[in-house]
Amino acid sequence: MGHTLSTPITTKESVEGENELLNFGACAMQGWRSAMEDAHCAVLDLGSGEQTGFFGVFDGHGGPEVARYCSLHMAQQLISMPSYRQGSLDKALRDVYLHIDELLPSDKLNEELKALSDVKTPPEVECEEEPNEGPSSKKDTSTQPGYERRMWSVADHTGCTAVVALLRGRQLWVANAGDSRCVVCHDGKAVAMTKDHMPGHPLEHERIVKAGGSVYGGRIKGRMSLSRALGDFSYKQADHLPAAEQMIIALPEIQTLELGPGHEFLLLASDGIWEVLGNGEAVAFVREGLAAGQTPKQVCEALCDRCMSTSDLSQPGPDYGYDNMTAIVVQLKEQHQRADAGATGSDATKQLFNVSTAATASARQDRATFRPALTMLPKRSVALRSSLSPLLHGSCSGACRSAFRRPFVP
Repeated sequence: MGHTLSTPITTKESVEGENELLNFGACAMQGWRSAMEDAHCAVLDLGSGEQTGFFGVFDGHGGPEVARYCSLHMAQQLISMPSYRQGSLDKALRDVYLHIDELLPSDKLNEELKALSDVKTPPEVECEEEPNEGPSSKKDTSTQPGYERRMWSVADHTGCTAVVALLRGRQLWVANAGDSRCVVCHDGKAVAMTKDHMPGHPLEHERIVKAGGSVYGGRIKGRMSLSRALGDFSYKQADHLPAAEQMIIALPEIQTLELGPGHEFLLLASDGIWEVLGNGEAVAFVREGLAAGQTPKQVCEALCDRCMSTSDLSQPGPDYGYDNMTAIVVQLKEQHQRADAGATGSDATKQLFNVSTAATASARQDRATFRPALTMLPKRSVALRSSLSPLLHGSCSGACRSAFRRPFVP
């Protein structure tokens, strides 16, 4: 667990928006942690042809830089992927995760990552010989001009999980790398669209060992509790192996779902929520709030409060509820939810499904548009703010709170 405060910071960064198909709300809260390293992004329409919504939660570790970068740029990078323009959204999601991860340690992006940090970065050191756990000196693998690999990078010891949901018509795509989650409420029940990527999972463990790593205490080399993330290049040092076979990989797992009668909302959240509530419990909490007339934004704010511990770590009790917390609720409107077998083409995006109102809760699991909120960015990032694409419309948050580099991963 990272450094904690004597008093939690309960100030919330909240955004909301809606169109004819959905209504979303998002909230991020620093809580007990000494730094806010979560970031998130919500895009009602990517503005690239068919109406497509983009929602993402990025949980940083070792620092906020990679998470902030993803919240600001992943949506824009996604629509630039050839696979996206060809209509292959599942491949496009894989491509954009790997593309961003490939560029993160480059000289060009390193400067932007520095601008997204509120603390000074360590000085660069020219290394004649690569230390076992030190900064990366891998050769440049990028084919992009100007993205040469540097001797030291912010992304060597900083990374983030990433869970992203795309909505186009009645189709849902969810990409995940790490332990943030996305669940769908269907007739009051939680449908998991992701699984946590942990070092103890047999397939993850096998890959880690083959790449020269070890797992003890549930962590890679006793330190990193995740097996998939963007960044963290100190764990991606096996030059003889491709990116998808390193100790930690950015390759996301993709799940798809055709929305139909009974699908009510999506919930995306960082592990600060899931450490406290299981999938079913979180869905029941959100559903109850929506049924009581709360907006998705209000429900997200209440969810963060619900999951934050009421006492500091010096007091006896469970050791969860002390992490950063971020949640996005995407409520599907009735005109998006009623099935009409006779509709085709663009009419399918206006279909109506019936929204169920039955309540339920399930047992806890093992681990309980693109218009960023520019006013929240660090004041010194004027050039970054002005360079953001005006083509995307929506809201993006979590890219600007004061943050201090945390020396230990979650």
